[in-house]
Amino acid sequence: MTNVWTTLAAMAVLIGWGVLIVMAFSLVERYRKGKLLKCPETGGVSLVDIEWDTPHPATPEATGKPVPTIKDCLLWPEKKGCSKGCLDNRAETRADNN
Repeated sequence: MTNVWTTLAAMAVLIGWGVLIVMAFSLVERYRKGKLLKCPETGGVSLVDIEWDTPHPATPEATGKPVPTIKDCLLWPEKKGCSKGCLDNRAETRADNN
């Protein structure tokens, strides 16, 4: 009977670790995937790859929080020199979708 409980406990631990691993991967993917954002210059929607960088501690912007920067956009290279205003509209876009 002890072997049954030991086996069940081991299975519960393995399932728990599996759930934690899946949750960790989904959290990482959430920040790796591109986001559909509205381009303020063209008025259209584009897939934007956002990279989260922590500012260097010596800069005035250093708050300890990650700062979003655009890594890639489907409208580039034609619009490479844009103002990147889509990052400012990110909160508005998220609010519109909810």
